[in-house]
Amino acid sequence: IKQGTSCSNNMYDCVSGATCTSNTCTCNTDITTADAGTGKCTPKANVLGGACTSGSCTDSNAQCSNSICACTGAFVPRPEDLKCAIAAGASCASNSNLCTTGTVCMADKCKKMVGQACTGTGDAANCVSNADCTSGTCSCKTGYSASGGQCSSASGVLASGLVLVLAFVTSRLL
Repeated sequence: IKQGTSCSNNMYDCVSGATCTSNTCTCNTDITTADAGTGKCTPKANVLGGACTSGSCTDSNAQCSNSICACTGAFVPRPEDLKCAIAAGASCASNSNLCTTGTVCMADKCKKMVGQACTGTGDAANCVSNADCTSGTCSCKTGYSASGGQCSSASGVLASGLVLVLAFVTSRLL
């Protein structure tokens, strides 16, 4: 969604370099300049995607390539803050805060959170623990429930259900 347009409080709907603030896509002025004509957020100089000269990129995981700051190696662009991030399935052991949006560092790998897109059973290994790739989305396995993008045991729900059943049976016996 272009900057200046309603985003229903979902930052993933905004153009690169913008976030959803007060239900409107707004360019992050620290790293971009708003272009009213196109509705895009243009990266400032030395920021990922912006113009640069050799050695001038502000992100330590980017380099100046053909006069544009670009991510190096296994790093990929993270659109909302124009930083180089670690893709799902890649090692995050030394950079746990650099996983791409919608992923979390788990067992030293960036893992896709519940609700994120995946591509079949082969991609299930890139979903968080206790999740599978079902219908193109990381989803919790049977017996687990989603909380904060991760899967946790639903045993608490089962336990509270058993307490209710036990209370009902006890009341009938008395």
